[in-house]
Amino acid sequence: MAKPTTSTATPILNAAPPSSGRMNAQPRRMPVSAPGAESDRPPQQIERMALSAVRLAALGPQLAGLAGRMEEQADAQARQAERIASATRELTERLGAVVGRLQTATGNVHEVMGEIARIADQTRILSINASIEAARAGEHGRAFNVVAREVQQLADQTRGSTQLIEERVQAIRGSASEVAASVTSGEEAGPIVTVQSVNTQVQVMAGTAEKQRDGAKSLRSLGDAANRLTEELLLAVGTFRLTAHRRAAQEIRALLPRLAPVFHDLGHLEQTLVLWLEGHAEFELLYATDTAGRQVSGNFGWKDQRVEANGSARGKNWRDRPWFTDALHRPDEVAISDIYRSAATGDYCFTVSVVVRDAKGLTLGVLGADVNFQKLLAGEGCS
Repeated sequence: MAKPTTSTATPILNAAPPSSGRMNAQPRRMPVSAPGAESDRPPQQIERMALSAVRLAALGPQLAGLAGRMEEQADAQARQAERIASATRELTERLGAVVGRLQTATGNVHEVMGEIARIADQTRILSINASIEAARAGEHGRAFNVVAREVQQLADQTRGSTQLIEERVQAIRGSASEVAASVTSGEEAGPIVTVQSVNTQVQVMAGTAEKQRDGAKSLRSLGDAANRLTEELLLAVGTFRLTAHRRAAQEIRALLPRLAPVFHDLGHLEQTLVLWLEGHAEFELLYATDTAGRQVSGNFGWKDQRVEANGSARGKNWRDRPWFTDALHRPDEVAISDIYRSAATGDYCFTVSVVVRDAKGLTLGVLGADVNFQKLLAGEGCS
């Protein structure tokens, strides 16, 4: 299970259901009220703003991850440059091999920088769109608009940093090519190649690589900041009851009549869960417990576009988990958790849970489900 993140904003994560791999935090449950409660229904601008927030939040980890790779490769490049500097005392064939590895590392950095620039540009465009939707939402989107503008500014800073580092990468590539040419073809070209001349070029290249390493560290800090801000964007819409939440509650309620007759028949119960999940791709995980919180079914989730069963959590007791206790405390409602990032998929999800009853109204257990927030919003046509 991943470690919780630290933020000055309210946590977006909550306590984990079985094998979901989410981070720990205190939940804020939202029971689903009766259909037609217009006071709970947000304007359409909030729906679009929510989808923009999820799309931006999905880019945050990518940018942070690429920035981390950039720092690692910049470190590798700087180490290669240092090795070249020491190798110039010998001017042997090993120098050419090391220069070749430096050129490869520099090429890798160039590719990653292009990807970071693309992500930064996409983040900027999405943040502008999010600001527009927030402005349309009026007072509802004011706090969201502030954070979206911060993301836009951060994307601009990231783009500027990538351009600066790209210039340094080109300088290193040029120096590496000059060194390689001096070592491999110096005699054929005619000019005298001395240790001092090669060493001077290498020292310049090593100094540039060190500056690039410092720039990569700064870029990683920007990537981490972008990741935190994109999560805060979700907080700006996390307090609204969206149509997606209502749809998830309706879908899970519709499953209950099929579960009650087979709840105590494990084979038929799990078969029913599998067949239902195959028709609901926006749900990531299904599981059922008895009235004491002991999990009676396996975990059923998606892998390689197929529903798979995992029985490792069967028999575990979840009586203290909020998704279980909230369902029992409000047996006539569907309990809905806050949004959280799934450690298993990296997507943003929320959990719904509801009591399962037989025809006489006797409580049989609790059904829990993890829902992919982005897929559900997209299915509502909020794009």
